[in-house]
Amino acid sequence: MSAPERRDPQDAVFAPEELLRALPTPCYVYDEAQLRTRAARLRSAFSWSAGFRAWFPVRALPNPTVLRILREEGQGALCVTAGEYRLALASGFSPEAIRFAPEFPTDAELAVPAADLVLDDGGLLLRLERERPLPARLGLRLRPEPDRSFHKAEATRFGMRTGELLDTAQELRLKGVREVGLSAMLGLGLRDPEAFSALARALFTCAAALHDSFGLQVSYCCLGGGLPVAHRRTERDADIAAVSRGVQAEFSRIMEPSGLGGVPVETGLGRWLTAHAGILLTTVTGVKRGAQDWLGVDASRADLLRPELYGTYHHISVLGDDRVEGRRRYAVGDRIPEPREPFGQRLLPECRRGARLVIHDVGAYGASMGYSYGLTPHCAEYTHLRPRLGPFAQRHPRSAPPRAAGGRAVLHARRKPGLYSASRNAVRASRKPTPIRRVTTVSTAAAMLPNFRLRRRGAGCSGR
Repeated sequence: MSAPERRDPQDAVFAPEELLRALPTPCYVYDEAQLRTRAARLRSAFSWSAGFRAWFPVRALPNPTVLRILREEGQGALCVTAGEYRLALASGFSPEAIRFAPEFPTDAELAVPAADLVLDDGGLLLRLERERPLPARLGLRLRPEPDRSFHKAEATRFGMRTGELLDTAQELRLKGVREVGLSAMLGLGLRDPEAFSALARALFTCAAALHDSFGLQVSYCCLGGGLPVAHRRTERDADIAAVSRGVQAEFSRIMEPSGLGGVPVETGLGRWLTAHAGILLTTVTGVKRGAQDWLGVDASRADLLRPELYGTYHHISVLGDDRVEGRRRYAVGDRIPEPREPFGQRLLPECRRGARLVIHDVGAYGASMGYSYGLTPHCAEYTHLRPRLGPFAQRHPRSAPPRAAGGRAVLHARRKPGLYSASRNAVRASRKPTPIRRVTTVSTAAAMLPNFRLRRRGAGCSGR
């Protein structure tokens, strides 16, 4: 395997410093250029597979602007709840471009009229028939047998073991279903990219068994899981080209001899695609000196849960200050009185109240896992847009801003380089009867940067 990409986390400050200083904190900022670059690399790596499609797990970053960018890059939306399904529709995905794969679904979720449905459990089949007619094509999720390449594989709960999946496929055949799709997911933060090859081997072997034993047409094989993402200077991102070559080798060895060489290989990657494309911007609100120096910030554990929940490391830097000498070790805390620091301890240049900190690599499972502990309002989310020039801009004409209940205009970003905020409440304008509660412009930033229009959620807004 060739050397994976090496990355310096400090390079992730992708927006101009003066622009970031104009934003109210705390807030998430995403980068369109990085999103499109990653999506293009993924397409290029799997270009050997005819009909390849990448499916983005909406739960990783359920932001309407980000979803529209990924839709323009040819990605589909992978949804696990009815709310994500509605968000994908509101973000411009056609029903055919949405894959609905709930686990332990409610009856209402089974009734969602998804054109592409994946069953996680064979027992769902009877419940599905009570809620809706069986579609001509159904997806089945495989839970691979334990393999040394899979970390904690015994604890993986996603999908059906091979025997149960084959029994379910036989039952589907008796009920008139002639086409099935296969998917598998190891959402365990894999550290070994070779695990993807082992996952492909298990999935392709199952596809060959379905085809040879039951005569079922296999419409796709979708591989999902947490490929390695670098959070420290000593770490490396997974080499997606090398991962693809490993999958291709298994495809040639198993699928082509079985007459399944035309089956598209698909991916369901979230962290690898968006983690580096997001930062959390926060302001120091106080400094405490003692045996342990503390920095208080206006972001809280309710804005970024991953470090406390999973023990993940996220690089922290001081905006506009990259001094190495005179650094101090700070515990970075928030205003919610808990014994553990929510963001860990870091060596940083000496900080004072008002300094801006950047928490890096939070573009996946950052804002989406936010909650309301301490009744803190959800922070805003902005997207740094790249320039729109020539025919590209003509393909995305600016439309008149839609109006929410009460006649308030919902401001949309100008298609120019800058920042656009899109909170998840934005989609509520298309979901009656719930209106957008409050939409306000960020006047200070707009005055400093007249080419940008910013929108953020009002402090009184409830719900996501």
